[in-house]
Amino acid sequence: MSIIIPVRGSANTVEVFNDELPDNPADVIDLLRAELAPLGIWCEFAVAYHGQGKHDQFREILHSVVDAFDVYEMQDFYRREPSSFGEDQLRILNLLAASATSSFMKEHLRKDVRDAWRQKALEYIGRADNISTSSPLTWLVKAMFWIGEYHRDKNASQNAGYYADSSLRNSDSSCVANLAKATILFHEKKYADALWLYVKALRLDPKAAGASARVGIGFCAYQLGDKAKAVAAFERVLGLNPSNVEALTAIALLKLDLTCVRPDESETAISAVRMFSRAAELRPTYSIAINHHANHLFWKWQADLEKSGTLISSSAHFCLANNPSSKPLSARVNLPCMLSKYKLISSHNEHVPEINNLASRSYHCTVVPEIQAEAYFVLGRNSHVRGDMEGALPYYTQACRLWPGFALAQFRLAQVRIALGDLVAATEAAEMAYSLVPRAPEVLRLLGVLHLHQRSTETASRILQLAVKANENDPLSWLALANAKEHMSIKQCSSKTERDTMEMAIHAYKKAIQLQIHGGSYIFAQVLNNLGVLQFELGHVKSAAAALHAALKNVQGSGADSDSTVGSIVDVEASLLWRWKAEASCHKHVLSDNDSTGKVSSASDSSRNDGILDDPQDSQILQRQTEVLATMWTNLAQLYRSLGNYPIASEFARAALKVNPRSVRCLLLLARLHLDINQHEHAQSYIESAVNLALPRISENAAKAMESSHSQAADALAVACVLQSKVKDAVKTVDLLRMLCKMSDSSVYSHLTLAHVHMSGLVEHCSGVRSMPRRVHQLRFASEYARSVLKMTPSCSVAAHVLGLSLLELGQLDDAAIIFERLRESVSRSRIHSCSISWDSTVNLAHSYCLTGRWTEAAAVYTACLRMPPAPVAEIPWGVSVIQSRRAELSHWLAHAYQGSENKSGASRGLAAAIHLRPNDQQFHGTILSANANGYGTRQGE
Repeated sequence: MSIIIPVRGSANTVEVFNDELPDNPADVIDLLRAELAPLGIWCEFAVAYHGQGKHDQFREILHSVVDAFDVYEMQDFYRREPSSFGEDQLRILNLLAASATSSFMKEHLRKDVRDAWRQKALEYIGRADNISTSSPLTWLVKAMFWIGEYHRDKNASQNAGYYADSSLRNSDSSCVANLAKATILFHEKKYADALWLYVKALRLDPKAAGASARVGIGFCAYQLGDKAKAVAAFERVLGLNPSNVEALTAIALLKLDLTCVRPDESETAISAVRMFSRAAELRPTYSIAINHHANHLFWKWQADLEKSGTLISSSAHFCLANNPSSKPLSARVNLPCMLSKYKLISSHNEHVPEINNLASRSYHCTVVPEIQAEAYFVLGRNSHVRGDMEGALPYYTQACRLWPGFALAQFRLAQVRIALGDLVAATEAAEMAYSLVPRAPEVLRLLGVLHLHQRSTETASRILQLAVKANENDPLSWLALANAKEHMSIKQCSSKTERDTMEMAIHAYKKAIQLQIHGGSYIFAQVLNNLGVLQFELGHVKSAAAALHAALKNVQGSGADSDSTVGSIVDVEASLLWRWKAEASCHKHVLSDNDSTGKVSSASDSSRNDGILDDPQDSQILQRQTEVLATMWTNLAQLYRSLGNYPIASEFARAALKVNPRSVRCLLLLARLHLDINQHEHAQSYIESAVNLALPRISENAAKAMESSHSQAADALAVACVLQSKVKDAVKTVDLLRMLCKMSDSSVYSHLTLAHVHMSGLVEHCSGVRSMPRRVHQLRFASEYARSVLKMTPSCSVAAHVLGLSLLELGQLDDAAIIFERLRESVSRSRIHSCSISWDSTVNLAHSYCLTGRWTEAAAVYTACLRMPPAPVAEIPWGVSVIQSRRAELSHWLAHAYQGSENKSGASRGLAAAIHLRPNDQQFHGTILSANANGYGTRQGE
């Protein structure tokens, strides 16, 4: 190609070939000045230099003519065509403005230089506007200028779009105008429209569109999900220009994305890393390439640590669809347990300072907030993985501030906040990550555990269900879900709902155990213990016993592996998950006769020390194992007591008390065991010891006792009051009640216990109307206290039972029958409540029918009672003598009901059954004589 210069004053011309242009444009400038060449010729020489990458020569030629416009205006060829002079002026001014705009867009590091180029661009644009305000070229340059201001002016995109549209309305066949509009649409995330314009620009002028259009096509194709097309576009760019930095970096990222492996594990990944290095060499200030080079060094460091066995790796990875420039990162960072290990190796690793230097350089080489956020993220992760939480926090915070939509940075920020104990801020970060990637299982798990820790059990359960749905093979999510369901069951008001929730918790625990077995992981004693507790509460005693014994075996058999087995669960999520449950029995149906020592503990109720969050020092691990072992023994003692095996239950309870002498629950359980075998003196001593430990004001070590919460003390006192009432010591019982009433949040316990005491007739002196019988006064007090409990806790079956008994004894038979009917319906749907309450409420309902003369209904209910197993839990086998005694009494009452309904044959069968079960009972024989006298009894020989 060549440029023709007309010789002034003749018809001759001078031809200059483009490839023969001198490096110093002075000769060209002198020639153009001598011949007074038209402005268009000057533009052609400037563009020719620009096409060869000689931008300084390009600007020097244009600057040489821009200040001499008045000279050229007087030339004959411009006087004959004045309009062409204005067009040539606009072309030169817009070329200079475009060059200045391109220069200030590329200048990131030196703000003063950038501002100087920006000012020059505005100057040339202003001079062009003085010539014409409706020039399409000026509109196009203005669009480019506002594209350069995209990250500094919130209205930049709108202004750029306005000028690009104005240019396209004048001529939609302009390649550059289509490229500018495509760039604006890409920033607005309208990828399909942008792709169409990029293709259009490439077809209009392939040479002018050049690499820019093809790079744009590649990026749009990737955002639209067509990765193969994106790779093809970038490879075409590299085929035309192997030094194109954008294409090198983009294709390297696509290769990593398509292989889904770490950079040191495949040839493709190694090739991608070489591309990053090449891009950084070609353009040392290209931040995207620098960030990913730092990312490669980080994962190479992690791979070296894994090979040496220093790092506990995780198979889970956290992939973000909206962050294609980031390699999938490990979702689990075992922060507390890895602190010392990371600190030991950090000083030896040669990549640590290099990673920091690269990330720092990347941050200072760009003004794009998203790229700066990635640089901050790399710096924060480098500190995070070495255990420097305080050092990682400001980097993650700045990354999230610069790019609020950076989900991975929000996730890591939540982890660091947890490690630093700021759980409220951690929840906010996790919520933000969840809003960005609502189906990422690691985010769902972390957010669910945080809500679980903050007692938002329903929200936690909902989120953790999504987590297990997103990743069914994550045992930690199943464990967290089980824990959430277990906490939800405590708050359930409906018996059926409570049972269903606990069954869900059992299913989640079993699923977690299956996954751990399949993965060859250690099954922790806490999991087996909690599973056994839930099964026991549902009445599955055999399964509960098997689970509890397996948990005990795991604790006792850990031995030399105690550091690894206990320390390996010291995880950000697990640390919150395994906080010991210490909510006494529960805020419903507390203090029943059958389990007045509280439910079996689902973990160690003797400690609310959240020791899982502490560094796993040897002494703390030993103490934790001791507490867990004591919990297992206490749970087994509770189980064997329910089976009636008091010797074995006592052995387990004493063993637990020996390793944990300050266990209030264990002391109360031993008191109950001694009451069961009528050893009241020993029971009294255990009760007093438990009270002294539970009450801070009378404890031997008051300072230490103050650490226990009011709820724990209220639980212990409430149970102690019931046990004290069994000892038949009214004075001490009332004293304990007074202590209980002084504690906050203890009204349920105190009122229920007062109802028990008055119902049992322990309170001898009752103030009030002297003419009223003492027993009537006691019954009224019992009913009032039971009603107050039901107002506070409507689902308390024990209070309902006490109220029914008091009304029955007071003669309010219809009201008592209604209460027993509702209680029977409620309790019969769930085996969570004590089966003795279910059985007793059914028997008392039949009694109320008898007292009101509803003999037929009473007989039907007595018959139903005979079909029910008279046991606290349906799976627990009672002794033969106990079953016979209870069935004999039921048969005797059934005969009485048949007698009232004048069913002689039924009465005879009932009396015969009672005599058969208890042949030496004189009361039964007296009933037979009376029945024979009335003509409907059974013969003595039957």
